Amino acid sequence: MYQKIADEFKPKALFSSLVASLVIGILTINFTIAYTALIYNGELAVYLPIGIGIALFSTAVISGVNALSSSFPSMDACVQDSAAIVLGVSAVAIVDLLSASMSTDDIFLSVVAMVALTSIFTGVIFYLLGKFKLGNLVRFLPYPVVGGFLAGIGLLIVQGGFRVLTDIPFQFSQYAVFFEPEIFFKWFSGFLFALLIFWATRQFKHFLVLPSILIGAVLFFYIILWVSDLSVAEASAQGWLLGPFEKNIEWQFLTFTAFEHANWEAILTQAGGIATALALSVISLLINVTGIELATEEDIDLNKELKASGMANFLSGLSGGMSGYPATSTSVLIYKMGVKSRLVGIFVAALCVMVLLAGSEALSYLPKLIMGGISIYIGFEFLFEWLYEGWFKFSKEDYAIVVLIFSVMATVGFLEGMGVGLVAAMILFVVNYSREKVIRHAMSAETYRSNVERPRLYQQLIQQKGHWLHIVELQGFIFFGLANQLLEQVREKMNAEKLSPRYVLIDFRFVSGIDSSVALSFKKMKQLAQRKNIIMIFTHLSAKIRKQLEIDLFNDGENITWRIFPDLERGVAWCEDQMIETFESVGFAVKPKTLVQQLEESLPKSISPERLLRYFEKKNVDGGYSLIQQGDSPKGLFFIESGEVTVLLDLASGEKVRIRTAGKGTVIGELGMYLNTPATASVVTEKPSVIYALFAKDLREMEEKDPEVATAFHRFIAHLLAERLVDNTRALEVLRM
Repeated sequence: MYQKIADEFKPKALFSSLVASLVIGILTINFTIAYTALIYNGELAVYLPIGIGIALFSTAVISGVNALSSSFPSMDACVQDSAAIVLGVSAVAIVDLLSASMSTDDIFLSVVAMVALTSIFTGVIFYLLGKFKLGNLVRFLPYPVVGGFLAGIGLLIVQGGFRVLTDIPFQFSQYAVFFEPEIFFKWFSGFLFALLIFWATRQFKHFLVLPSILIGAVLFFYIILWVSDLSVAEASAQGWLLGPFEKNIEWQFLTFTAFEHANWEAILTQAGGIATALALSVISLLINVTGIELATEEDIDLNKELKASGMANFLSGLSGGMSGYPATSTSVLIYKMGVKSRLVGIFVAALCVMVLLAGSEALSYLPKLIMGGISIYIGFEFLFEWLYEGWFKFSKEDYAIVVLIFSVMATVGFLEGMGVGLVAAMILFVVNYSREKVIRHAMSAETYRSNVERPRLYQQLIQQKGHWLHIVELQGFIFFGLANQLLEQVREKMNAEKLSPRYVLIDFRFVSGIDSSVALSFKKMKQLAQRKNIIMIFTHLSAKIRKQLEIDLFNDGENITWRIFPDLERGVAWCEDQMIETFESVGFAVKPKTLVQQLEESLPKSISPERLLRYFEKKNVDGGYSLIQQGDSPKGLFFIESGEVTVLLDLASGEKVRIRTAGKGTVIGELGMYLNTPATASVVTEKPSVIYALFAKDLREMEEKDPEVATAFHRFIAHLLAERLVDNTRALEVLRM
């Protein structure tokens, strides 16, 4: 660590940091003054020097603290526009509310109290979000809503810049005033300057473009004064300069005084604006940091940035200053200048303090068109990005939300625009989500079987009557609209005149959650199933979802109307068992064929089953007997003459997972023997069973001594494997749908 600090003070690195600090410092100070002018203008313009002093001190605090605490060395942080423009609107409202009843000093202190309180609250919220690692919350805010808010902020910033230029509020109802010669030339010159910056920064990407334009504009302004033979005093009197100031720029610790003299009733009327400033600060910080990550291709800890900005804003608020956080443009600029040093932020803080100590004399010579033009330029950037470029990067629906929010903010109000935007985004989300398929897959027993391996006769019968079982695999979060969609599809299936199901299985494995109103749709589904004598089966129900459905669906105890199983396989296996019982009750089913019977059907007439069976070993085993152990070398294959076995997968955690169950008339272990690979699962008998075992050594003996029998046996096994492959292919085809 000490070596890294020492490296930053090496001549080359130190010089780079100083150059970057000078460039970033000039931009930061200009932006800080411009943002301050958005709050302290009109009747409060006389207090602008004090406001600038407080703001410069805030910028020094925010820049210094973030430089020392950020996870990204090139991070630049300063007071920001999003909160300033909202607080500027609130400041105007407080002035209008109190101008008739309070002194100008007390109104000013009320505004200072509001600004300080907002910064303190912002700092606390930033820190808590970072402390509890909630930085990723920004990912859940709809992007079009953010775009609409920022477009609306762009318009407000343009209006604020207009007020800085003309000293009158921007109101469409008084448009005639805008074209009075004295007013027109002031705002028009500022707009031209903003357009010049906007054009130049897009045409030329060099980091010195903006500082050069600012310096050049000041020089050009004074050349115009000299050519027109207009003195500085006359230009100031006509409103072209920020000064003269009645009060000298200075930092005053006014927080406690402001809290004491503030009109808290008036401040409370702006609670919505304060809340908006807080929300925008959180959103903007997270979006800015994400943008810095993308532009620099560096990983930045969002939660650490929140905590760093939290401490900085809390200290800024205690001093009466505005809120701030990392700035995307200047941070990326520092990085692209090849500077990766925390010294830049520290030097920028020192430069702010130096300007603060120099007083208001130098600031009084700054042209208003520079400050107002910068504000309008920033507003243009927001409007261009979200209203023009947004047309190309958003879908039509998302772009409509951006325009809707912007329009409401422009015509009705900022908070109303936020509310309308959130409602519109929620409606669009519901509409888009309702288009999603709630049913992931719909299958029948014809194409989907359980992992219970049954004799071929049973498999054929189940396939023939596969429509008796209708399987519905759900997905996503299910709310009322999607539940009604599911109800309609299941109702159509239940009401089918032909091929109607006897069992309807609803699988919740891929369901993340359900809305409380969903139970109503399932209740209607259950009532319809009762009228149709259909049994409903529910699988993969989480404890939470089961509790939500308990009152309306499972209130009468498990009965002939519904069943619950832990997973899809067991639910399907139970339905298959019920189908087999039905087959047997009407005489269509027979007992599973023994190995001898199957061989008689499969072997050529020239080969008797006994010729093959002499290579098998008959075993009578109890339940719990291990036929195959996972990981062991292949022993052979096993024919289940009677009883039942379970195939288990041993996980690294020690848990055993049931893969499939095999009953009488089935064969297991053939793949391991043919491929000569270690067993991938264990096989254990579930109950006393009779097993015919063909071990690998006996198969080799068969192939050597009786090749004709061996060939017939291989064909028998190939036929079994082909049947399994066909069944699996059908299931996969359904799952791809």
